Amino acid sequence: MGMYYPQATPIALGPTELLPGSQYYTGGDERRFQVSEEEWSTSAVPLVCPTPGNFVLMHYDLWHRALRNTSSKLRFMVKFVFCRTLCTPDLSPWGPRVQQEQQQQHE
Repeated sequence: MGMYYPQATPIALGPTELLPGSQYYTGGDERRFQVSEEEWSTSAVPLVCPTPGNFVLMHYDLWHRALRNTSSKLRFMVKFVFCRTLCTPDLSPWGPRVQQEQQQQHE
């Protein structure tokens, strides 16, 4: 997953906060759905973006949340979700499919 921040995001603007290691929580883990506010406040890391245009690439299962916006400004963030496909089409001009077609044309 990727998050794009078009503006600077200081603490007052309520940046995204991450809980490191939470992507490894499993269904059998008793902490899977029970993380205390104390754990968030002692372990979480805010993504403070000092300049506009920052892009954060992160694991999809990493727990994250927005902190409270204590400023009078609006906070913007665009989230991009990526997923793998079962097959990758080879549309490149140097790929095997194109090479095979070119060989067939010369035969």
